[in-house]
Amino acid sequence: MQQYLANLSIKYKFFGGIATVIFAIAVFMLGYFPQNLTQLTMRGLTNESKTLSKMMAFSIVGGIEFEDTKTAEDVFKNAKSNKNLLYAMVRKVDGTVFSGFNQDLADKITIPKDMKDSYFVLDGMLHVITPVESGGDVIANLITGFSMDEIRSAERNNFLTISTITFGILVFGLVFAMFIGGKITKPIASVVAAAQKIAGGDLEQDLLVVSSKDETGQLASTFNLMVTAIRKSDSNLRSLLASLTTGIFFFDRNGMIAKERSQALSLILPDSSKHESIHAFLQGYSRIDEKTVATVLSCLWDDSGFFNPFDGTVAMLPCKAYIETENGIKHVRFEYRELFNATGDLDKVIVFVSDITEQLASEQARRLQEERIKRISMAAGNLESFREFFDEAVGLFKKIEATFIDYGAINLKVIKRDLHTLKGNTATFEFATLAEHIHELEDIVAAEEFISQPKKAIAKWEHIKDQWKFQTTDINEVLGLHKSESYVRVDRKKLAHLKETAIRRDPTWVHLLSMLELFPASEVLGKYSKLVEVLARKSGKSATVSFASDCDNVSFKELQRCDGALVHIFRNCVDHGIETFAERESLGKAASGIISVGCFRKGNMLYLVIKDDGKGIDVEKLAIKAVAAGIWTNAQAQTATFKDKINLIFTPSLSTADQITETSGRGVGMDAVRSIVQELGGQITVFSEKGVGTQFEISLPSERAVDTDQIAA
Repeated sequence: MQQYLANLSIKYKFFGGIATVIFAIAVFMLGYFPQNLTQLTMRGLTNESKTLSKMMAFSIVGGIEFEDTKTAEDVFKNAKSNKNLLYAMVRKVDGTVFSGFNQDLADKITIPKDMKDSYFVLDGMLHVITPVESGGDVIANLITGFSMDEIRSAERNNFLTISTITFGILVFGLVFAMFIGGKITKPIASVVAAAQKIAGGDLEQDLLVVSSKDETGQLASTFNLMVTAIRKSDSNLRSLLASLTTGIFFFDRNGMIAKERSQALSLILPDSSKHESIHAFLQGYSRIDEKTVATVLSCLWDDSGFFNPFDGTVAMLPCKAYIETENGIKHVRFEYRELFNATGDLDKVIVFVSDITEQLASEQARRLQEERIKRISMAAGNLESFREFFDEAVGLFKKIEATFIDYGAINLKVIKRDLHTLKGNTATFEFATLAEHIHELEDIVAAEEFISQPKKAIAKWEHIKDQWKFQTTDINEVLGLHKSESYVRVDRKKLAHLKETAIRRDPTWVHLLSMLELFPASEVLGKYSKLVEVLARKSGKSATVSFASDCDNVSFKELQRCDGALVHIFRNCVDHGIETFAERESLGKAASGIISVGCFRKGNMLYLVIKDDGKGIDVEKLAIKAVAAGIWTNAQAQTATFKDKINLIFTPSLSTADQITETSGRGVGMDAVRSIVQELGGQITVFSEKGVGTQFEISLPSERAVDTDQIAA
């Protein structure tokens, strides 16, 4: 109701106010005057009746004293000339009736005991009790009854008279209110109409002409000044829009684009002028559907009172687009800002359109240069490790290349595993952009249409090969690695020759010479510290690698054999093991997770132990996923041991991750780890405790034992 009244025009509010006042006056007149006129009439009748009764009582005193009823009858006979007198009766103080007429009416009257007045109204009659005194003593009571027909007639006449007067006042007041209201609001209506035209963008209308000098005239003059100021402001805005290098336009709650647009918009998007609505504009440069745009508009201008955050709502609209031009691809960015009206409500949305082609190219060049510096620095700091990585990656490239060449016999499981391993290896040595391209290729290979439409995957693979060749050639040229492909810390051929000579002359020197190839585990495995740091940061976590103080020394060649497996394990520790900051804090753990690494020799075997202090493996969740994937039956899941369940992590295409990320989720990581270890003649064992962490233990034949056996042979 309050909102309805607020929306009424001033004319109707004025009319309603005057009508309310007149109605209140009418109600007062109808309620007050008839009642008071009736009371006046009643008072007159009462006084008249009292006077008559007193006269009658005075006249019959002597008759009562001498028991002369004739005197009373004469008095009553004369009193009957009063048409309102209905009955009269003289009742002595002892209760006996002395005289009267129409006494049957009087007999029905019971005088109230608590009556304080000499008259009362009962059964539609006015009854008057007058004491008859003699010598100061009351000897009898004269009781008279009078008709009230005159009162009722007066009431009707009074009501009709007052009603007629009231109705006349009411009609006159309403007509007068309508007339005055129209006179007052007509100039205001002119101002409103002009304001609506301005709101619609019509600034060329004539100024208002109001001859009155009252408040309405002052309002019109002020409005004219405002229109003049708006025209100047609009002219300034057009000049500003013409000088901006950013495209700007506005759209309203109906999605209609305003006529005012910056000249830069037509330069950035030459055909943008043909679009009159935000629906058509966005559909012309993106794949957004009209339903989504309509949803955004309804949320931005939601009249239900529900709060919809602006940034979250416009996030459903495209923020970028690319347009094919003669000079290549043009990248465009869209930004949305609020424009409020005087009441603080959203009036329009401003759209800023920017050509970011050069900016993106500059950012990409800067990013590639930063990656290049990191790659070269990392390779220069550990040439042997880079060399081993390079050889391993080249082997994977050749293997994947052969798969694409012999496309008819492609093994999806193998190519997925190899791509996943290659992505992890390249990311380890700061080939970040290349790793992203490999991740995109993984998505293409995982798609259902890959087998029937391989062209997209092959084109992506060719691009990856070109990037790999360009980036590795750059590192080799900068560091001079192309001059000696067999370069380690000591030339391998010379070292092998020394070993052969030592075996022939003094075999005890073989062990000493082999030690030249050994380095601390923290140095050989140091590259994984950087990998863990990067992966944790991308996942919103924190983790560090810690090496046991009693680790045995190892060679780069020994561990490079299982580099792919180690990459997958460290990735698994970060993605599945280490918790987020909030989770670790709630569990009372240190904010940063720790991945501990141990490296030990026992006989001819090399043992690698990698342990995280994370959440551990949820073996029950693994079992449920195995049943859902058809790998196990419900019966197998119920009878399986803890070891059976935890070994499910090595099952192809089974992952504990709920969604695919750059780090994990494809179900090929741990399967690849076991395959690599088994191919090297080793074994892998996993231990885990929920809430405490997970430990991987890899046992491999020692490379030193193999080399010694080969030399001895």
